[in-house]
Amino acid sequence: MPLIIADARPAPLMRHLAAIAYDVMLLAACWIGVGFLFIIFNKGEAITGGALHYLLQVALLATWLAFYIYFWTQQGQTLGMRAWRLAVADENGRPLTTVLALKRWCCALLTCAPAGIGLWWRYLDVDGCTLYDRLSRTRLYLLPTNPYPSAKKRKTHV
Repeated sequence: MPLIIADARPAPLMRHLAAIAYDVMLLAACWIGVGFLFIIFNKGEAITGGALHYLLQVALLATWLAFYIYFWTQQGQTLGMRAWRLAVADENGRPLTTVLALKRWCCALLTCAPAGIGLWWRYLDVDGCTLYDRLSRTRLYLLPTNPYPSAKKRKTHV
């Protein structure tokens, strides 16, 4: 992935929240698919307890983790971040490694669990970073333009 944050600035909170909302909808669709597979495996019956219930919980958590790790490391942004022209990178503007993306995800989970404190931290931070940005040494940026051209712009006229 090229260094796409050269002219970027810190992401505004409302865009950050909008990207999170967009990603939650996409993630919910993934979770529905995983749940559907488990119900098929359980012969159409509801999963009410036992080992399969715990396995489903692990599968949902793994789906959540894989969603963010994949998009952050491969594209520098999730689909929600792309819609709002946001990108994530390390402190030096380089793409995230798998280890750094995992660290960011874990820090976000732990710091946002208590009433979203990890997000609201940005109002106390001198650079406007979230608490999990600080702990994971990553940054969320607002891009000046979308680095991915639309289909109309990519068409070549013959």
